[in-house]
Amino acid sequence: MSNIIIILNFSRSGGTLLSRAIGMLPNVILLSEINTHLGASTRNKSISSHNAVIEQVYNWYGIEVSGDSLKEVILNLSKICEQKRKQLLIRDWTYMDFRSNISNNWKPKYKFSLMDEIGEISSIKTFAFVRNAIDIYLSLGVKNIETFSYEYLLYVKELNKAGIKYIKYEDFVINPIKTMKEICNLTTLEYSNNFLDFQKNVKITGDNQLGSASRGFSLFSIKKLPRKWVNFKKRNLIDKSKDLQEANRLLGYKVYYKDEAHQSFFIMVFQKACSLFRKIIKQIKKLF
Repeated sequence: MSNIIIILNFSRSGGTLLSRAIGMLPNVILLSEINTHLGASTRNKSISSHNAVIEQVYNWYGIEVSGDSLKEVILNLSKICEQKRKQLLIRDWTYMDFRSNISNNWKPKYKFSLMDEIGEISSIKTFAFVRNAIDIYLSLGVKNIETFSYEYLLYVKELNKAGIKYIKYEDFVINPIKTMKEICNLTTLEYSNNFLDFQKNVKITGDNQLGSASRGFSLFSIKKLPRKWVNFKKRNLIDKSKDLQEANRLLGYKVYYKDEAHQSFFIMVFQKACSLFRKIIKQIKKLF
C-alpha cells in the first residue's frame, strides 16, 4: 500500500488555498478537513468523520467507498486509490485538536489525532502548512488573545516534538512555483503548473463556503497580502503576547506587528464597506 499524505494546518493558515492548488495536481484524491472527532461534508457541515470521507469522495470523485469507522473507510479508500494509481491526501482538520470549541466540548486533545489513527493502518507522509501567528490571530478575529496564543504555541511545540517538516504560507504566496515543487519533492507528488489554476478547483471545504470568507478567497492569483490594519490597543496586545512571540520564534518568524508591511486605515475601511455591500446584495437576492 502506498503512503497516505496528511497535511496539517491551523485555522486561517492558508490551508484552503493550498488544498485547492494541490487538488489540481495529477492523480490526486484530496480529502478536506477530516479529523478523528468530526469531518466536513461537501456542504461544509460538521458530520461524523467516516461519513465525511464517504460523501467527499463520492460527490467530488465519483468513488463509492464504505465502512463503519474512519479507519475502515480510509483503509478501503486507500486500496481503491492504489488500484487507480491515485495518491490519497488528507487535509487534517487541525482546529479540532488544538482549538477549544463547542464541537470538541471545549476540551481539545492537543495532539495530532489523525496521524495516530491513520498511522495504525498505513504508512504516512506528513507536513505542516504554517503561517505567522500574528496574521492567524488577526484573520480569526478572536477576542481572547491569551487562549489563542496558548493553543497555537502548543500546536507549534507539537510540530517540533514530532519533527514534522513545515512549509510556510508566506513562501508559497511569494514564490508559489518554487514552493509547490518543494512540496512535491517532499511528498513524491507529480508536479504540474496546473496548480496555478486553483480557482477552478471546487472540490474543497473551507472558508470559501462560509458566510465570512477570507480576503484571499476573492483573489484569482496567488499573491501576498499586507497584514491587516488594527488600532494601537490591539497592536499593543499582540506585541505583549509572550506565547505568540515564542510560537513565531520557533517557526522562524519575526515577532512584532510592525515587522510586516500592513494595510492603511483607509484600505481597511474600504474593504469593510465592500464586504458590507456584498452582504446587502446577497440578502436582497434572497428576497427575490
